[in-house]
Amino acid sequence: MARGRPRTFDREAAVEQAMLIFWAKGFTNTSLSDLTSALKINPPSFYAAFGSKEALYLDVLERYSLEIGEKLWGELLRDGPAYHAVENLLLNTARYLTREKSPKGCLLSLSGMEGGLSESLSNELMHRRHAMLIRLENCLLAARGKNEISARADCEAAARFYFTLQQGMVTRARDGETTDELETTAKSAMRLWPVLLQDG
Repeated sequence: MARGRPRTFDREAAVEQAMLIFWAKGFTNTSLSDLTSALKINPPSFYAAFGSKEALYLDVLERYSLEIGEKLWGELLRDGPAYHAVENLLLNTARYLTREKSPKGCLLSLSGMEGGLSESLSNELMHRRHAMLIRLENCLLAARGKNEISARADCEAAARFYFTLQQGMVTRARDGETTDELETTAKSAMRLWPVLLQDG
């Protein structure tokens, strides 16, 4: 009897599956056995496909940034009102990071909090988080240049406020806070917009 062709290994699907595992458990708490079992491959095949657990995690970070990160942060790069961009950042944080079909919270912000990361991976995560803060600040600076907000607005301070708030929402999502509860936080934060970014 002729043997059927072996199933082709789908690397993209494997990275997607690995993303969900790292998202739920964190980098340190995810074992090689967790990954090989979920991906249905043996350790030699794993290393042949990805090189190492850390290399796979870097692929996962890139996938997460494109699939989830841009849904949260992408509007800050568009040429629209800064108020709506920041509001949507917070509201989308409430909605996307509490979905039933995926782990709660943000992989990028929460993974690694359990410790045990290499220096290079810790630096990568810090760089990516800092890039989000800079994107937020640049959105506010552009709004100031277009006279959407006061010329005297402290864009750096306002960006740090909204970024810190967003990161807190991420943690609360992981702890089980609901979409509605996080949306209330987001709407409350936007009421501070005139205080932070307008005259008076």
